[in-house]
Amino acid sequence: MLAIPVVMFAADDQASYKVTYDGGSLSSVTSGSGLKLFVDSNSVRITKDKTEVANIRRWEYRISQ
Repeated sequence: MLAIPVVMFAADDQASYKVTYDGGSLSSVTSGSGLKLFVDSNSVRITKDKTEVANIRRWEYRISQ
């Protein structure tokens, strides 16, 4: 579970969100840790201290007729 309260701009010019991790499936992150959430057109990334802890890639499902 993540709390997403504040919009912030990263030094690398990509918009990010400051989040606090509330526990769950990220075993390398402890509850209460401060993280950054990056959302772009291809993925959602979660980082801690500039280290990527999760990368959720975009996928499409198309039905051809």
